[in-house]
Amino acid sequence: MSLKILFCLKKAVTSGGNYSEQGSSKSGLLNSARFVSNALKHFLKIESEIKIVVDGNGIDREISLYNPDIIILEALWVTPAKLDELMTLYPRKKFIVRIHSKTPFLATEGIACQWLFEINFLASMGYDVSIGFNSKETCDEFKKMGIECAVYLPNFYFPEVSPHPSNKPNQFDADPCFNQLNTVHISCFGATRPMKNQFIQAIAAIEYANKFKKKLCLHINSTRIEQEGGQPLKNIRALFKNNPQHELKEWSWLDHESFLELTAKMDCCLQVSLSESMNICTADAVYQGIPVVVSKDMQWLPNYDRVATGSAKVIAQKIREVLRWKRQITRLNKLFLFRFNLQSLFAWKRLINEQTF
Repeated sequence: MSLKILFCLKKAVTSGGNYSEQGSSKSGLLNSARFVSNALKHFLKIESEIKIVVDGNGIDREISLYNPDIIILEALWVTPAKLDELMTLYPRKKFIVRIHSKTPFLATEGIACQWLFEINFLASMGYDVSIGFNSKETCDEFKKMGIECAVYLPNFYFPEVSPHPSNKPNQFDADPCFNQLNTVHISCFGATRPMKNQFIQAIAAIEYANKFKKKLCLHINSTRIEQEGGQPLKNIRALFKNNPQHELKEWSWLDHESFLELTAKMDCCLQVSLSESMNICTADAVYQGIPVVVSKDMQWLPNYDRVATGSAKVIAQKIREVLRWKRQITRLNKLFLFRFNLQSLFAWKRLINEQTF
């Protein structure tokens, strides 16, 4: 039996209230869906498509056009009432609401818990619906709380472009920040929001540079502000204004190929997040052979890369360690990324086998 899978994401809304022509409001979600879709096609020979829709009615239209067996709704944006309506219209199809957040992040979304329990109630009434968590720990937590339809559906890292060779010309070579002597380039990429924990990572990067008498150039994205992320950004800017010997380099959101080239220019990439379990920016750095420092929640990486989230001193020490053992640790990181992908593939294959039989 040949299955078809449809991934549905919500279309972006601009600050003026209009719908963006650039697609999903969460480009990380779009990349995540694309990577999983590519992996399903490449490794499991499963037909799949990704559609970005305005609302629940758009989901109905795409199901009618594509006739998938499994519909995956990326993130928690379709109301349980609309989901009930869709499942009544398509009783022989499986629906999965995919959750990309760990519990601390879900706590910032006021409707999350109520909607999860309402979706679980629909499952208890006989609808073929599951809630797919990309974190095993979060999945287990909600199962214990009564969400019986929870399943573990991890991310997959399967980019469409090859890593940029470090010995080849790079479109960012001419940027003045990359032509300064005795400068360490450290990144903390991704959307700016409080749960990303970027302010303390900026302090840690400065501590590291000061200790080794280097100029720091900290690279961040500053054009995607989420969940009051403007407050940590203001603090980071003030930090560098009062430490003028160092530089804050702010980048706009880039396409994935360009972002990989930019990542290749880094000495170290920080993602000591308070709530993320996978993080595509981290996988990008591993893919490019750049050392990373991450939180203990990113369990797909070796313990050597992971630190507690609340101490700038500890993060600075870890920056030193991963740079000191760069060759060995980046090779190990790639092996762990391969293992993570393999485990993810087994999880998705198990879901598909259940649907087939």
